[in-house]
Amino acid sequence: MRVFYFYIFIFVFFLGCSSNIKSVIVANAQDSNLNLNRNPVPITIYLFKLKNPIKFKNSSVNDLISRTDFILGQDKIDVTKVQMLPNDENVIASSINSSDVPYLGFAVIYNVKNENRKEKSLIATRDVSGEELLLYIHQKGIFIVGKNRRKELIYGK
Repeated sequence: MRVFYFYIFIFVFFLGCSSNIKSVIVANAQDSNLNLNRNPVPITIYLFKLKNPIKFKNSSVNDLISRTDFILGQDKIDVTKVQMLPNDENVIASSINSSDVPYLGFAVIYNVKNENRKEKSLIATRDVSGEELLLYIHQKGIFIVGKNRRKELIYGK
């Protein structure tokens, strides 16, 4: 009987040690991506679920988008592509367990001052505090909220 309780204790302990992200939310502000006529246009976001971050860090955004399987190989768990309209908010992933998905990578494609801009960022899922991770795209830049209880600027002022 003691062995049974010991196994239950170990199971509950390891279940509590892994952090879970209930949702990854992307919010796109109204004027975050303007075209030549100053009209808001959609933004493309890629969410990469990764086992290992090294290949993601060492590759360009163009390579990540066009040759995902070749560049990331077995480090890629899953990739989600979302196009977001201005003034929109979407949940692009849910129920992420840090033991199954150790890293999340983001690639954002948008227009800044009429230049085709591509930015990427990497997050260890164990660094996410709380149950939500928010990627907020604004005219001033791209922010990640929920990483180590603070707001981090990926790109911008």
